[in-house]
Amino acid sequence: MWWGKILDHYKFSEKEIRGIRVIMLVGLVIYFIPDAVNYLSSKQETEQEFHLRYIQVLRQNDIDKPVDVYFSNRESEKEKRKRVKLKPFNPNILTQQEWVELGLSEKQANVILNYIKKGGKFKKVEDLSKIFVISPKLYKEIAPFVILPKDQNLIKSNVFNQPIPNKKSTQLNIDINTNSVEELEQLTGIGKVLATRILNYKNKLGGYINKAQLLEVYGIDTPRYLGLLTQIYLTEQLKKISINTAKFEELINHPYLNYNQVRAIIQYRNQHGEFSSIDDLKKVYLITEADCKRLAPYLLF
Repeated sequence: MWWGKILDHYKFSEKEIRGIRVIMLVGLVIYFIPDAVNYLSSKQETEQEFHLRYIQVLRQNDIDKPVDVYFSNRESEKEKRKRVKLKPFNPNILTQQEWVELGLSEKQANVILNYIKKGGKFKKVEDLSKIFVISPKLYKEIAPFVILPKDQNLIKSNVFNQPIPNKKSTQLNIDINTNSVEELEQLTGIGKVLATRILNYKNKLGGYINKAQLLEVYGIDTPRYLGLLTQIYLTEQLKKISINTAKFEELINHPYLNYNQVRAIIQYRNQHGEFSSIDDLKKVYLITEADCKRLAPYLLF
């Protein structure tokens, strides 16, 4: 090469040639540093712009989601479990995945499943504290949500069905998918604020498919939910999302999808084409089988 001829012409020693090569290499690195910095900064700026658009959409549509979900990919598994919204459950019939969602590892969940498989049974809430894989802290968190077969009698008890002053004590039968705020207010234990939240959450979901989804409404706890069961019913009137044509703004509005999941869906769709079934959605990074199960009734393929 030309630079080799130059080195030979000036008769540099082997040591000097090595030094020159090092200097040239350092020079090349320094030369390309500005381009590398510009590339990385522009990429980061694009992500920030995307996030700012996300926050803007939330504010415009009054969507009840935390804006810090942008950083959720940096959370540890333990931190993610803290964000799981607990709901009433019967520990005798939970699957491995459902135990994992409560905060156990797969191995710990299998310990409980093997206990049940061998004839073990949880007859009272305190029995959970005797399972060594359930820590005292976890037991304290999940105990209020445990409902055993005998607890179903609470639904019929007067504890949850006492009439509220100025409300009719006659038996109600209200469709939570079609009724207005005023009609929902007639439910025992439901005021205007909760009635509005029930209606708003129904609109964001696209419609309720089971009564238990009321527990996802902020302010509705287990006793209040149990008291509502005999007063409500629902007809299947769902507004579905076309997963292959829905834009970012439409997907992020759904309560079962967060910021990172929506980005992953859109990126996968752009790279691989349309989704043909719910099984295709399972291929998307960050979308779990449990997510697919919850989303399936609300999607069109």
